[in-house]
Amino acid sequence: MSRAPRSWPTAVRTLLLAGAVAGCPSSPSVPSPEGGAEASPSSPTPPPDDAFRRKAHATALSRVRTAILPVLRRLDPVAAAQVEGTPLRPPGLDVASRASLRTELEPADDEANGIDEAWLDPLDAVVLRAMQTTLARGHLYLRRPWRDDPRAVLFALEPYLEELGRRIPAGECDADGCGLDQLGPMLRAGFEQVGSASLPTVSAAREDLAALAAQLDRWGAGRPAEHPVAAALPSLRAVIEELDAGLEAAAIALPTAEELPWSSVVPSAEPSAWKRRPARWGAAKLTEWLTHAEAYGHPPKALFDGARTAAARMGAMVEREGGQPDASTALPRPFDLAACRAAFAPFESWVKGQATHLHGELHCEAVIAELGPAAPDDAAIVLRIIDRGIIDPTRAAAVRATAPDITMLRGRMAPAAERTTLQVAITAATGWRGAELRAIEEARHDACLAAVAVWIHGELGPTEELARSLDGLGCGSPEPLVAAAEARPRAALRGLGLLLLGLGPADAAALDRYWWAPAGLVRNLALPPGPAVETPPEVEIQPIEVDPG
Repeated sequence: MSRAPRSWPTAVRTLLLAGAVAGCPSSPSVPSPEGGAEASPSSPTPPPDDAFRRKAHATALSRVRTAILPVLRRLDPVAAAQVEGTPLRPPGLDVASRASLRTELEPADDEANGIDEAWLDPLDAVVLRAMQTTLARGHLYLRRPWRDDPRAVLFALEPYLEELGRRIPAGECDADGCGLDQLGPMLRAGFEQVGSASLPTVSAAREDLAALAAQLDRWGAGRPAEHPVAAALPSLRAVIEELDAGLEAAAIALPTAEELPWSSVVPSAEPSAWKRRPARWGAAKLTEWLTHAEAYGHPPKALFDGARTAAARMGAMVEREGGQPDASTALPRPFDLAACRAAFAPFESWVKGQATHLHGELHCEAVIAELGPAAPDDAAIVLRIIDRGIIDPTRAAAVRATAPDITMLRGRMAPAAERTTLQVAITAATGWRGAELRAIEEARHDACLAAVAVWIHGELGPTEELARSLDGLGCGSPEPLVAAAEARPRAALRGLGLLLLGLGPADAAALDRYWWAPAGLVRNLALPPGPAVETPPEVEIQPIEVDPG
């Protein structure tokens, strides 16, 4: 099963898996994992009055970091389960959860009020920005961002569903069902608060509910009726059927319903009485969502140009690799436990030979259960092995080395980009060309889709001009991408995380280290602004060198 590894392409080595940045904080202004205190960049000794102010602001920030933890747990119980080991539960979309969040936000807001990052050390200033992002997200959550879009309910639940997809096959939900019995009530609570929708998002929500129903069959297979997972499925199926019936009624009524701009607020209503929204957000809503969700409120034109560049970069990598997989890397069939262990052995040996932060550990029983009886093609299997055997353990180690109030503030763009870059880098280094090409092609698709989403929702021009702008990038016809971006606007923007690789090795290293963060905070966490001195300290970049042997 071993494959002769190839040398890494230069672009992959320098851009996709750059090494650690010397001086990157394991947790800003908190003890490092080695037990020593992280040193902040030096600055001139301030006058007595200034020193008092700096101490006061630093003390206030410390109180915010304590007060923010209940907010983070409420906003993202999945992150809390991963970081703190609490039981896995779905996000609370019901009225009671929002009331609790409001109560938890108040002390954090009070502590944060009046803190000025100008009086903080550079590392603490970055932490303050992270806390401010959490507070802004909390207030957005109170305004129920899903009330205008049924697909947004499912978007809010995606991290929980993804974590279930990992834990249930691994047997980690055998004791308590990982909160699956709460998913139906949260789905219903979220949909009950919707008051408007666009036609594309209604269709997308129905498709996603159907996919979830199919997933339930796989989760319940082979488990007795009294198993916590299996016991939760009948009522959850009933909720899915009920919600789908409501969406069907909405699809019938919406074409003749009153259309309201995205700036208008509507109350909750029965699906048959929903107001109709335009299929495209508009620049104001796009920027607002990016700012709250990803701290990434750049102008749409700049984001479009960046996504276009990312698509071109991925296309160039496909051409350089020849566009065809290596037939000698075929996996045996059936892909059973022995085949899984044999397939992972070369990856495990490779990881051990790297002087990097990478970790390698794979539970093949869980992977086989996750793949199911009809295992996918070779490329998909190899990428799943890399995900579960290298990327997931490496991510867990990075989280353990960082403060909880930083690691529980999650984005969607950076994790997707970091996973793609590691998949490409590892498959390129170990000779699995088919899997490498699959990862690159998926990244190109994500970049193309993000470019289209920014174009149409950011009001950058007509579709004809969009087609000309994407010509030659391998994106294909823009029409399917436009339809996908209208149906799932938030998910379509995920590819913007690839922009984090656009400024060279330092940015790649930042993504590698702070993979979980909102996109707009990734680089700041790794490379905070320097102190106000005449000669700022140098930042040393250490690219990861891969031993081809």
